[in-house]
Order: sequence, then structure tokens, then C-alpha cells
Amino acid sequence: MPFHCSLCLVNNEEQIQIYRFTESGVEKIDSFVNTFARAIDWDPLGNYIAVGYGTKNEDNVLSIYEFDFTNELLNTTAIAYDTAGTSSVNSVKWSNNGNFIAIGQNNGFVKVFEFNRETPDLAILDSVDVGTNVYGISWSKDNDYLACQSNDNQLSVYSVDGSGLELVYEIDI
Repeated sequence: MPFHCSLCLVNNEEQIQIYRFTESGVEKIDSFVNTFARAIDWDPLGNYIAVGYGTKNEDNVLSIYEFDFTNELLNTTAIAYDTAGTSSVNSVKWSNNGNFIAIGQNNGFVKVFEFNRETPDLAILDSVDVGTNVYGISWSKDNDYLACQSNDNQLSVYSVDGSGLELVYEIDI
């Protein structure tokens, strides 16, 4: 995340809000109403924001928005998106190099997307079923592993090799 900005999701007001840290505190610089946004993460290279949605219909998606640092404005038209099916997106996490985005869903699926900055576009790399709601996702610093925490207190670690996910470790927590 850029050192001078922070991102905050306010569920009860259905707003995505962007703040700037200043010497005197925190200042809101942009916001927009975005119904059913549930999970959010800032691209580690600073140009994009990934938002996961959860609704009562079939419009559960992962959307990518571009942030204009010069004007401090969020482009509220998604530049890339992928439907996540009928299950809400509980967590979103960019890989540390910004090439991949992982999501965890209510139906127990973990999905990893490759993000192409040139087009910009999303392509599914792999999807695995961990069996129950996925609430937490974290990448290793070298982007070789993805850890997922699920509702049944299970921690699963997958290797990520650019062609898919392979379970390498699982433990009850």
C-alpha cells in the first residue's frame, strides 16, 4: 500500500473510503457508495484496488479499480472484473509482486487470478475447495505460498507455481 494513503471499507454505509495520512492526522480524499462491498485490498504497486463483493443474488464479483494519485481520485468504473459465482467474497489479497489476486469465499473456495497490467485483465489461475467459509488469506513474501484460514479453524497452505495451487500443509488452529 502506498505510504501516504490508506483504504477503509465501511460496510454499514456501503462506502469505499480513501484516506491520506498527514502530519496532523488522517484526511478523507475520496469515497463512493458501492453496494455489498465486503473485502478490499490495495495493489502493492499502488495503482489499483481489488474489491470483493457479496450479495443476495448471483452478482458476486471481484472488481479492480484504478486510483489516480495525481488527482487523488478513484475511478469508480471497474477496469477488470470476474464473476465469483453465487458465493460472497469474504477476503481479497494481492500477491506482493502485484501479479496475482487471491479471494476466499463463503462456499469454501479459494480462487487465484492472474492480473495483466497491460490490458488490464483478470484470468483465473486456479480454484480449490477447502470445504467451508474462507475468511483469511495471506501470501508469503516470495509469493510462492498462499495461506488460507477457514471457518472450521483450519489453516491450509498452498504452493503457487504459476500454473496452479497444490496443498502442502494443513493444520487445525
